[in-house]
Amino acid sequence: MKVILDTSFLIELKRGNKKAVEALEERKDECEDIIVSMLTVYELLVGVNYVWKKYGNAKEMMIINDMLKSLTVVPVDLDVVKRASEVKSELMLRGMDVPDLDVL
Repeated sequence: MKVILDTSFLIELKRGNKKAVEALEERKDECEDIIVSMLTVYELLVGVNYVWKKYGNAKEMMIINDMLKSLTVVPVDLDVVKRASEVKSELMLRGMDVPDLDVL
């Protein structure tokens, strides 16, 4: 099984959120690959670059770069966009307003 993680979940892992850590640990034996979207990488890098430029603190950048080394990054291609559009339309039908970047 492959597991895809979003930006919010990765941030919670970085913070040591017990529920996030437990959720990932529960799936580690059946998980063959952990995947993130290129858009997730973008969001994470925006955050660490902001911290670097505002505070001059490289610690966050090092943590995120180390985290990314253990993940498989997938590009956003036409197939991804098509599937995301299907998911987004289903969410809209359910009355759920999920930001596009979270669906992609």
